[in-house]
Amino acid sequence: QMFAYLSQPIVEVQIIGLVLLSCLLVAIDTLEGLPPALRYGINAVDTLCVYVFAIEFFLRWWSAGRFQLRYLAKPLVSIDAVVVILPLILSGLLPIWDMGVMMGIFPGISLPGWLLATSSANSALLNLRLLRILKFQRVLTD
Repeated sequence: QMFAYLSQPIVEVQIIGLVLLSCLLVAIDTLEGLPPALRYGINAVDTLCVYVFAIEFFLRWWSAGRFQLRYLAKPLVSIDAVVVILPLILSGLLPIWDMGVMMGIFPGISLPGWLLATSSANSALLNLRLLRILKFQRVLTD
């Protein structure tokens, strides 16, 4: 029943709109000279988008078969998994890593530069985020 609700065209079009908004915000965030308050707002809305994508992804996964791994074997679903789960891991990992470095738990071990610059990591995921729109091709053709 949840999967049928999430597969309704209006819900899928709303998710497409959120994907496009998120991509637009990431693009605007790359502009030089943005006021810090605007940059903070853009990052806050983009973070909210990531959480909405995560909730939608996990609801679809659960409703498709109670978190069965075979659901993740579909190509577009695996792209969704990377796009949704990686930013969540990064947002949780980096503060813990910083604390560990400050406390001397991880001395001399450094993370890759692209991973530390979360904006570049997120922009690398932007291309995959755009691929989510392919999943909604059937809605757009109806």
